[in-house]
Amino acid sequence: MNKVDDYRSLLEWYQKGLYTWAEVGGQTFRLLYSSDDRRAFWDALEPDHRDRLTEVLMAFDGSAEPFAIKADPIQVWREMTDLKAWLLAQCRLST
Repeated sequence: MNKVDDYRSLLEWYQKGLYTWAEVGGQTFRLLYSSDDRRAFWDALEPDHRDRLTEVLMAFDGSAEPFAIKADPIQVWREMTDLKAWLLAQCRLST
């Protein structure tokens, strides 16, 4: 499934007032995690969303106790751990 199209759809709904900018950003984590081509998805993100995801992922502490409000905390922890490792690998590749 093409997650870039899903992201663009979220942006369209944001422009129509259905979602807030923060809600789109929150859904972006799930789309990035489930994307078959994370690099292409990452490159398609609005700069503000890319910056915010980078900020949150780099601040994520995988050694902290898992916590989530509306989701399975263990699953969220796995996703965040995986995404942070992916982002760190991307950073190493670009240097």
